[in-house]
Amino acid sequence: ESKYRIYISPKLGAMKVVDIKTATIQRFFDELELNQKVRVKNTLNPLMKYAVEKRIINTNPIPEGLLTSVARGMKLRRAENRENLVHQTFDREVMDGTVIQALNHEDKKIRYDAIPLMFMRYQGNRKGEALAYRWSDIDFKNNTVKVVNQVQGVSKRISGKDTYSDLYSPKTEHSVRVIPMAKEVRQVLENWEWSPPADATEFIYKSRNNSVMTGNNYSEKHLKPLLKKVNAPNVSAQD
Repeated sequence: ESKYRIYISPKLGAMKVVDIKTATIQRFFDELELNQKVRVKNTLNPLMKYAVEKRIINTNPIPEGLLTSVARGMKLRRAENRENLVHQTFDREVMDGTVIQALNHEDKKIRYDAIPLMFMRYQGNRKGEALAYRWSDIDFKNNTVKVVNQVQGVSKRISGKDTYSDLYSPKTEHSVRVIPMAKEVRQVLENWEWSPPADATEFIYKSRNNSVMTGNNYSEKHLKPLLKKVNAPNVSAQD
């Protein structure tokens, strides 16, 4: 009732249900923040379904595409919030020790799996940003790295495998940025010991099939074993 009074009534309260059209709903949602869209959806959609059930209106004016878009937006928001937790989990001293140990580990795979962690520590990236770096984002001449994408993993089974992920521009225009390259990052990239990239569009850290890796896949199958190998505190696979 309070959500109806606060969000819905000021815009739609004076209208008859039969006069509320899809275009009206779309304009209404366009004015709302994501959290507000969720509250309105959870309140208004059941009301419209009830109106259809009672034959007050023939169809629900809230389009399925809009409902899906709001749900997906919240899923991506939650994923981004989980990724931010990695910075809260490690204090700087522990993070430094973990990255240094991993980058100098005798196991070459552990050294490779430390690459995203290296970007998170020394470039201040979120996990999704660290996984999305391509070689074209690295400018050795000007000693900078460019943050233009982030990975948002979506749990979805394709051909029996959970391998689906998407690249998105960072959430705000301020998140798209060019930043100085840390000396620790430059040293690793200049002395690259793994397969050389075929071209500049290749991801610096990539999965076995040369594609971008989801955050959950990295945390569960790569970061956790790395932390165990270097005796570092555990980080949730959802960080």
